[in-house]
Amino acid sequence: MRAREREAFIPSGSMEAQAWKVMGAWQALIEEVRFMRFQDNGHERAEEVVHPNADQMPKMLRRLARVRGVRWPSDAVSRICLETRELRNDLSHMVYIDTVSGAEPDRTMSFWRVGEMTFRDEVWSQQGRYRIEVTEQQLSDAIEGVHWIIMCCRMLSYLGDIFREFSMSDDHPLAKHIVRELPWWFEEWGDPATAVLSVGQVRGRV
Repeated sequence: MRAREREAFIPSGSMEAQAWKVMGAWQALIEEVRFMRFQDNGHERAEEVVHPNADQMPKMLRRLARVRGVRWPSDAVSRICLETRELRNDLSHMVYIDTVSGAEPDRTMSFWRVGEMTFRDEVWSQQGRYRIEVTEQQLSDAIEGVHWIIMCCRMLSYLGDIFREFSMSDDHPLAKHIVRELPWWFEEWGDPATAVLSVGQVRGRV
């Protein structure tokens, strides 16, 4: 299953498949966050968990990081969520693909999506349709970005479990294998290849 999951985040040959992968990646992120919230709520409040609202995804992730006492890459996560949410929203309202032009890896796909329904007067109504263009790079960036956030979420859960289970002072060194596997990195931490991080550097405000 993990092998199949990894394949889901590898760019595909066709633009159509790339578009589907964006949709799948975003849904995978929603389920990752939903499960973390389910775990936080506990057995007695399990029924209270709802699907994360796409507009609230960055805020929800910050809250999950705050609960676990982990410093979170809020700016990067918010940017990726905003860009991918807009792309995913267009794709989810797509009615048909118009054209795919150009050569790999610089192709462009245009498609038509539905818009708002309005009344022109008291009798006649209409629904708008819009032509959207998306580049191959945009699709690839969205898949890669969402995959990165999912990896961040899994590391967040891992660190939260460690901090909850073990009482460690802020100056306690973080295990080297954890430092190597951190998906995010802050500039003030220094060189990722040589830096020795303390627990206090990974903890902090979100």
